[in-house]
Amino acid sequence: MSNRVNTIAKTRKPNNNPSTWWGSLSKGKKTTIVFFGCILFFVAAFMLGENDENGRVGPVAEAAAYDNLPEDSVAVFEDEKAQKVAESMGLYPQTYFKLTEELAIAIRKSGHFYDLDEPMADIFPPSVEKHRKIIEKEAKRAKLPANLVATIIFIESCGIEDARSGVGASGLMQVMPRYHMDKFIEHLPRGASFEDYMLAANGEKSKVDLETYKKVILNPAINIRAGCAYLKECIKTARSRNPGLKKNSLAIYGWAAAFYNGGAGRPGISFDELSRESKLYVDYVSRILIDIEIATVLRAEGYAPQKVLAAMQSREMNARAYAFGEIRAQMGYDEAVEAGSGGLDSPTFAEHYANFPDHYKMPLTPGFRLWINSGGINLFNRATDNEEWSLAD
Repeated sequence: MSNRVNTIAKTRKPNNNPSTWWGSLSKGKKTTIVFFGCILFFVAAFMLGENDENGRVGPVAEAAAYDNLPEDSVAVFEDEKAQKVAESMGLYPQTYFKLTEELAIAIRKSGHFYDLDEPMADIFPPSVEKHRKIIEKEAKRAKLPANLVATIIFIESCGIEDARSGVGASGLMQVMPRYHMDKFIEHLPRGASFEDYMLAANGEKSKVDLETYKKVILNPAINIRAGCAYLKECIKTARSRNPGLKKNSLAIYGWAAAFYNGGAGRPGISFDELSRESKLYVDYVSRILIDIEIATVLRAEGYAPQKVLAAMQSREMNARAYAFGEIRAQMGYDEAVEAGSGGLDSPTFAEHYANFPDHYKMPLTPGFRLWINSGGINLFNRATDNEEWSLAD
């Protein structure tokens, strides 16, 4: 398999022949095919089939489409060591859009991303990096991987301490007081409760004033501690509902992230019952954990923090993330995933790829970049700590 880096200038011309099978289909038929293809992706590609000790197999009988990549598949990274690590895991540009069983198993066996003793990777933006000490401390207290906790924080709040969603999720880990006030009670004065909190929030007489509630709920250490407790419940739920998967498989952590966003406390909830937003959490988290695994391997090889970040820059993936973002904006997320997993064989994807303006300034690694281009840009831009972020930091 070639190790060359594909340059934008050498992009293949898109095939716009309307006589092709796909081109002959109506818009309605294309939408139906894409919809069911994405359902297969969520259920199969992320519930990766690994035999457990009892010989059970996770539902990956139909693995993702790119288990066997074309011979002309190109390099992800320009840095030679980073690319060698990527290749050893079976990571190529297309697999960032649809994971393969080969890739997931390789990452699990490498094992840095779920190592409880592993510090945060050196690729998080400043808005999350500044909370490193608290994240590592609270993750260790909860016996959780610090990199998983940091990833949830990045996606939930991008490190904004006073972030609050329209449904009341609050703080770095966007904990919902409605469901998790018990995790804050020990830090609040006597008489505190969710009911009392709502009285205070509505300007009515309460036993504890609103500012005291906010001070506790938004406190970085307390919020992360509460979020870690909830995340731990989600991992337990993911493992119990997927006994055929290895306990530290990428799929388990993807499911746990989806449950974190969608509600692990709902009895008997299945993946299909989760909201659209929660299902996409699996994609977001898995892609970032892939980057984390490579970054930690590079650090173990002796790379300094800034060299790790620099080594994981990818003009190739920036161009593909740009094409992905353009298609997502025009046609939708599912269509963008399908186009991205097909790479330059997709005429629409190839066209956007060829027109990549190369205007990205933030040193985001591919998994983070794809989250940005999946709709995370507004939250990322709200984190003012990231405004001047560069490789020179």
